[in-house]
Amino acid sequence: MSDSSNNSNNSIAGGSGATGRPGGYAARQRARAPKFKWIYAAAACAVLVAAIILIALRRDAPEPVDPVEPEATVEPFVPETFIQGVSVNGNQLGGMTYEEAEQAINASLSDIPSREIVLTFQDRSWAFTLNDIGVTNDADSKLKTAWSYGHTGTDDEKQSDIEALSASSVDLHITYDYDHAALEALLEGVKSEIDADPVDATMSIVEVAKFAYTDSHDGYELDLQQVKRDVEPMILKAEGGSITLSPRVIEPTITRASLEEQTVLLGECSTSLEGSSAARVNNVNLALSSFNFLTVGPDKTVSFNRVVGERTAEAGFQEATEYAGTNVARGIGGGVCQASTTIYGAVIRAGLDVLERYNHTMTVSYVPASQDAAVSNNDKDLRFKNNTGSNLYFFAWVDPDKNMAICRIFGRPQDMSVLITIDSVILQADMPSTAVTYRDDTEGKTVYYRDDPPVLYKKGKPGMISQAFRVYTSAVDGTEIRRETLSTDTYAPENSIYLRGTHSR
Repeated sequence: MSDSSNNSNNSIAGGSGATGRPGGYAARQRARAPKFKWIYAAAACAVLVAAIILIALRRDAPEPVDPVEPEATVEPFVPETFIQGVSVNGNQLGGMTYEEAEQAINASLSDIPSREIVLTFQDRSWAFTLNDIGVTNDADSKLKTAWSYGHTGTDDEKQSDIEALSASSVDLHITYDYDHAALEALLEGVKSEIDADPVDATMSIVEVAKFAYTDSHDGYELDLQQVKRDVEPMILKAEGGSITLSPRVIEPTITRASLEEQTVLLGECSTSLEGSSAARVNNVNLALSSFNFLTVGPDKTVSFNRVVGERTAEAGFQEATEYAGTNVARGIGGGVCQASTTIYGAVIRAGLDVLERYNHTMTVSYVPASQDAAVSNNDKDLRFKNNTGSNLYFFAWVDPDKNMAICRIFGRPQDMSVLITIDSVILQADMPSTAVTYRDDTEGKTVYYRDDPPVLYKKGKPGMISQAFRVYTSAVDGTEIRRETLSTDTYAPENSIYLRGTHSR
C-alpha cells in the first residue's frame, strides 16, 4: 500500500500546468509558510521606517519655489570678427575682421611720426618730430589682446567674454616709447645754442665829457633734465605741441645802468679868460690838458703839481703875468693858477675832500673870494682825495669860442637827493692899499719924460677877509640841509700901478 501511495503523490507533483499540479505547489507553499511570514513582517517594518523618515524630511524641506524663466540667449559666437564692445584707443572694433581692425588702427596712427614738438625761447625756436626721436607703439600687442576677448579659451569662457562685453565695454590704450639717446642728443643741441656766459656792460670815453656805453646781457643755462621732464609726457602720449623753455638766468656783474650811475656829472667850474694874453691862455690850456681824460680811482689822492709837472719853457709854458707877492709880474707859466682854481672849483662842487689848498696873496677877478687855489713850483700845491668809492673822470680844457677855462668831474654821487653849491661871504672889505707900484713906460705912449708926473695905469684894490662854505641842499625842495666851512682867507690889498716916463728932455 505504501508504494501505491507514493506513486500517487509523485504523479500529482509531476503534472503539467497549474491545474495539473496544484497539490504539489500547495504543499510547497505550506511548507514555506512560516519562512515567508517572517520576511513579510520585516518588509512591513522597513516600509514603516521609510515612511517615518519621509515625513520628517518633508517637514524640514523649504517651501517650493516657482520655476525661473530661462535668460534670453546671447547671439551665437562669431569667431571671424572682433566681439562687440571692445575698442583700441577709442576705435570700436566690433564686427571687424583682424585685417580690417589692423588697417583702422594703423590709419589712426599714421600721422604720429610727423607730429612736431616745438621748443621756444625768446625769439628762437627748435622743432623736432616724433619720428626724429624714434617713437614706437604697442598697437600690435593691443590688437592681439582685443582679439583674445571671445576668441580664446573654452566655449564657456568665450561665451563669458561676450556676455561681459555686452554689459561693459573695454577700451585698450596704446602706449608709446622713444629713443632716449636721440632725444638727449637733440636737447644737447638746443642747450649749446642757449647756454651763454653773461656779458658785462662797458663804458668808454669817446670825447671830452662824453661817454659811450654797451649794454649788458644776461647769461643762460638750460637744465636738460627739466626740459626732458617737460617734454616726456607729450611724447608718451604721442602728442605734438609747444613748450616754452625757462633756462636759469645768470645776471651780469656790470650793467649799463650801473655804469651810467657812476658817470654822473658831480661838479663843474668855468672861469673867464677875458683880457688874457695868448701866452697866458696857452699856459692855462697846457695845465688843464694834463687833467683832461684823467681817471682817479677810489681813495686816491691827486696832486696838481704832480699831474701838471714843473712849469718850464721846455714843457711848453710861456711867460705871462702872474702874482709875485703883492705885485704883478711876468714869469714862465703865468696863468697856471687860473687852471688850478678852475680844477678846485669843480672839486669842491663834487664834494671831494680837499687836503691842501692856498689862496692867492691878492684876490683874483675870475672867481669870488675864497674860491681860488694858488699853486707854485716850489711851495704851494692843490691836493684832494677821491672819497666817492668809485672812479672819478676828469675833463678839463679851454673853450676858445667861449673864451673860458672849464673843468668837469664825473663819477658816482654819494647822494642823488642832495645838491652842492658854494657860497662866499666877505667878512671885511675895507683894507686899503698903502703902497704904490711904478712901471717904466718904455714905449712912451702914456708918459714920455722922466720929469712928467706918473700916470695911474691900474688902480689898486683893497684887501679883504672872506670865507667859503660848501652848502648842501635838498634836490626835492631846495631847503638847506647843512653847510661846512671850506676856508677863511685874508687877501692883501693890491697896489695901484703908475707909469713913469723914461726919456730926458
